[in-house]
Amino acid sequence: MIKSAGRDRWRFPLLRRRVDQTASLDERLAEHLRQTEEKVKNLPHGAERIEALKKAEKLRQATAVYNYFLSNELKPPE
Repeated sequence: MIKSAGRDRWRFPLLRRRVDQTASLDERLAEHLRQTEEKVKNLPHGAERIEALKKAEKLRQATAVYNYFLSNELKPPE
């Protein structure tokens, strides 16, 4: 019996492949930020550079939030 590809495609929509990360989230964020900042240095002024600067700022904020959650400043309620 031949199955319809269209029907089976939606049978398992929540399954996804797991990826074991070799670097920590902090290391991956730092590397992505470094690459984005390097890209910004090489871009001329314009829309693409502005978008890259925004992306770099979001990565800095994500790193700060990640580090805050791992710090001793964040205490559980008593």
